[in-house]
Amino acid sequence: MAEALGRARERGRPAGPAGARGTGGSGGPAEDGAPALPDPRQLSLFAADGAGSAGATEEAEAIRDDEPSLAPSGQLSLLSPAPHEPAWPSRREARRTRAAEAHPPEGGPSPDAFRAQLAGFADLTALADFAAGCRRCGLRAGCRGVVFGEGDPKARLFVVGEGPGAREDELGRPFVGRAGELLDRILAAAGFRREEVYITNVVMCRPPGNRTPEPAEVEACRPYLERKIELVDPQVIVALGATAARALIGPHARITAVRGRWHDYRGRPVMPTFHPALLLRDPSRKREVWQDFQAVRDAVRGARA
Repeated sequence: MAEALGRARERGRPAGPAGARGTGGSGGPAEDGAPALPDPRQLSLFAADGAGSAGATEEAEAIRDDEPSLAPSGQLSLLSPAPHEPAWPSRREARRTRAAEAHPPEGGPSPDAFRAQLAGFADLTALADFAAGCRRCGLRAGCRGVVFGEGDPKARLFVVGEGPGAREDELGRPFVGRAGELLDRILAAAGFRREEVYITNVVMCRPPGNRTPEPAEVEACRPYLERKIELVDPQVIVALGATAARALIGPHARITAVRGRWHDYRGRPVMPTFHPALLLRDPSRKREVWQDFQAVRDAVRGARA
């Protein structure tokens, strides 16, 4: 980890955990013309109308089974730590992950051969054109199309979610439903405009019924995610939710155990945090996500300085 963070320094990326963790305060005035950051007491900025009502939105209904059981918001203090959860998955989950890694999709090249093929695409536009015809897993047969990603092709901040929902599948853009609106508010509060961030998902096709992507589906799409990160070459990566955390950190990562701490992805700092869809269901998690994005803001500023 120390060597990876050293390489990040040489490339102008943040030096890792030291001094990068948010304090929960306002963080002082923004630098370089960025808007002033809100006081933590103004965290209602992150709340969407009707947030917290069960079944109010499609994203709220799509909270994944691997997220922890949540206490009613009235019983959970904003300042209380996340409930303890083991950092390791069940044996069944581990077996499924190993099987997905060992067996490439039927009728397609091996993962290594496919990575070599994607390395021939020199920009995101060419890669997106190629991805539009992807059939490496069964998800493409059940959705309208591939949702590749969008944003600044040379963004300092790279945001990864789980997969497209119904609205994203309809419009062909990531994070455009209620969870996407909430993400935009969080980014703006931290001093980022959506158009200067690159936003994508672990899988590019909507899983049926917004279910969690299967390990084989994640592995089929992984080479695309890896190549996007290589082409954008961001300074900091944010993993939204459990699926993104596992894809970037490792198959054993639990979001409640890893969020709020810096991790490494091939020499790049990664901050895992809760998915905005979770905040729609449990607004008490807003403070933790705000702290994580304060750390991200400081890390990007430190790399830019």
